This record gives sequence, C-alpha cells and structure tokens, in this order.
Amino acid sequence: MLLLGEPIPQNSLHSISVSLPNWSDIIGYEEKNPLICNALKAGYPRFVIHHFVKDLCQKYNLDFIFPSYQSALEASQFAKIPADKITLINQNLAGLKTNKPEQLSQLKSFWQHTGQIISSRQALYYLQTDKINNDLIEAGKEANNKIKKRIASLTEQNAENIYLFPNGMSALFAAHQICIKLKPQTKTLQFGFPYTDTLKIQEKFGFGNILCLNEQKLNELSEQELAGIFCEFPSNPLLESPNLEILNQLAKNKNCPLIVDDTIGTYFNLDLVSSVDIIATSLSKFFSGVGDVMGGALILNPKSNNYKSLKNSLDLIFEDICWAEDLIILEKNSIDFADRMKIINKNTETLCDFLANHDEIEKIYYPKYSTNNNYLNKMKTGTGFGGLFSLVLKDKSQSSKFYDNLNLLKGPSLGTNYTLVCPYVLLAHYNELDWVETCGVDRHLIRVSVGLEEVNYLINTFKLAFNLAS
Repeated sequence: MLLLGEPIPQNSLHSISVSLPNWSDIIGYEEKNPLICNALKAGYPRFVIHHFVKDLCQKYNLDFIFPSYQSALEASQFAKIPADKITLINQNLAGLKTNKPEQLSQLKSFWQHTGQIISSRQALYYLQTDKINNDLIEAGKEANNKIKKRIASLTEQNAENIYLFPNGMSALFAAHQICIKLKPQTKTLQFGFPYTDTLKIQEKFGFGNILCLNEQKLNELSEQELAGIFCEFPSNPLLESPNLEILNQLAKNKNCPLIVDDTIGTYFNLDLVSSVDIIATSLSKFFSGVGDVMGGALILNPKSNNYKSLKNSLDLIFEDICWAEDLIILEKNSIDFADRMKIINKNTETLCDFLANHDEIEKIYYPKYSTNNNYLNKMKTGTGFGGLFSLVLKDKSQSSKFYDNLNLLKGPSLGTNYTLVCPYVLLAHYNELDWVETCGVDRHLIRVSVGLEEVNYLINTFKLAFNLAS
C-alpha cells in the first residue's frame, strides 16, 4: 500500500493513477480538502492536470492548452470565449486564457468530459524544445500503424476502420459528434448505468439524453427519435451486459448508430464488432496495462447499414492528435496484451468465486454471475469474464474499515497489471449519491480491477482485510 498522493505506478513520470489509500482520502479529495489535494503527486489526467501540463500553460501564460486548433475552437465555443482569443503555439498546440471564473470552469469541464487534452509526455517535450523532431513523428506513425494492426488482428477487422484517439473519452466524444451531426436537434439514448463522463458528454454537448436503465423502459421509446444509442459491455461499475440484438434492432428502427464501449470486456474476451455500428475502447486500461499512458480507439463495423455515412462523417471530423511518444509507449505496453488477459481472467474468476461465498459480502457484480447470457453469447472461445468486479458488504458501516485495511494499491482507473481498488461511486458520483442509488448503484460499492499477482496472495489479502474490519 502506498502513501497518500504517491503516483501509481511509482516508477513513472507519467502515471495516470494516484494513491488514495483511505476512505477519508476519497472524501477529502471530493470535498477539495487542501491537505488531500496538495498531497497528490499525480492523478487521472482528465481530472488532475499533470504538473508538466501546468508548467507548459505557465510557459505560454495560458489556462489550458489543447492538442489542435480545432479542439481549442470547440473548447472556446463550449466556454463561450471568442475564437480570436485562441493562441496558436505551433502546428500542434493551441491554448486559451480567460479572466472569467465561469468560463474557466467550462474549460475544465471540456477538458475532463471530452478527453481533448494534451498528455504529460507532450507537455514535457514542448517544455524542453519548440522544435518538431521529424524522426519522433515518424516513429509515432509507425507505432500508430502497429497498434491498429494489433487491434485489427484481435477483432478480425481491417485497420482502415480503426481510428486512434488520445484517450477513450475523446473516442466516445467523436462518436457522439457523429451522431448529433447526422441527426441534429435529436437526443441520444444511454442504455444502462454508465461511466460518469459517457453520460456527461451526452448531457452537455448534444441535444439532450435519455437514460434507460432496463429493457422494459425501451418500450416507452416508440415515438422517440434518437440520434444514437450508447451502452457499455459490460458496464462500469455494475458489470451488466445488455442484449445487443435488442439494442441493434432499436437502432435500426430509429435509423441511428449503436455505439458500444467494450473497455472492460476487452478485444481479447469479446467479439462485438459484428453486433454494433461502432466499438469505442479506452486503450489506457487493459490494452496498455501499465497505467503510464493514455489512448483510445473507435472501430467501425464495415457490415453496418450505417457504415458509409458513419465513415464519411468520422473522416470529416477526425484529427490525428495522438502524441508520438504516447503511441510508442502504448505499442510497447500492448505487445503482451493477450498473454496478460489470460492470467487476469483466471485470477479474477478465482478471486470472485472465493468472495461470492464469503459471509461478509452482500453482492458481487461480475459477468460470470449475471442472470442473463448476454456476456456468454459474445465471449470468444477459451477466454474469460475480464478483470473487473465490484462488491458491496452486508454491513455498509464496515465498508470504510474494509477498504482502509485492504493492503492493495488504491486509486482511480482500472485495467492495470497490478490490482487497483477504489470506492468507485464516491469517486465518480460524490455530488449525486442519492440519485445514483435511485439507479440501483450502492454508494458503498467498492470496485476491484484485478492484476497479475499470485491469486492466493490476493485471496489472503482480502481475508485479512475482512478480519481487521470486523
């Protein structure tokens, strides 16, 4: 267990998680307690702005720097800042500055929700030099092609239908932009309780959103026009897998695309492309595994009825804004993706089977225990149920003690080669806990992303935490 504020992983300047070892640390962070916030040496890059990024903004006397003029323009429009206030730094970077607190708050929201951000590696590079290194750019292009070929091989798709983004949210943001441009003034549908920013994109950047938590509610949409349908397979943090055939038919009836986020299920475990219009994935998670680089991807289904319109629309808005060094690291990290997932699948299933029979546990959320076969129907032969699960204790008052005594790395993010734990609902929905519980998500839920550790070590670590908590 690391001390409060230590970067995760410890040995990188570009860690994308941070140690929050105690329940009270989470609350302090959410309530912006200076003692907690000032202790953080890292953080998830869309939420905690990296010190290299802050330094680069200071270098150019800007509040935010974006990876292209177009992304800065979109940010300025969202924050209602005139476009002539955009500062061009070089052919890649553009920034904004404002003295109005409400505009600054909007820029922060744009940065967080859309993922249109510069990485810590990109910031460090431009802190050191203003010159473009053509050899580095070419190496980045080579890594880009390798990553797309790797994804193409895993999903049995053509690389020409795979697009890479700086992170998973920027990929989802692009998918959402396509939807609302093809059908303006039309709402999107979110099926199932999703990751927080997936919902925020639809609420803040389009023409409204409908949240539908179960199939029964779909019957109420007969007269509703839709610009797109979004879901996760399985979902975060409840690990629920929707019936894609039902959603796909609804999408066809509404003449809109079905966009599925498969980050938790992974390319290794699931075969989803043929069942949807667009697959969106955060490559920062299991695909990378290390937790020191961000990346995202969209895959278009070439057999979709909407393929031509979707591809034409995506080609019009797509910007190749991934930073070369990030692509090089991501390509290196993902070489052993399939081998790692085999171990993670097995470890997670063994740990969950142990916990499912534990007296202290009220509920475990894990695809293996789902009451439907939706996950099994899409699972590739010889794979598994993924590396993520969530649990709720019978005695909710013991949740904080259990978490505090769980001697594992604790912080945001998932999909790392090391087990990573967080009280997800507090971290993602602290200011809307009552509403979240009306959606069937317990505020005391603890999410666990299982890594490559020896599984008996993990089981014994959980046993000890239960003993100490009680």
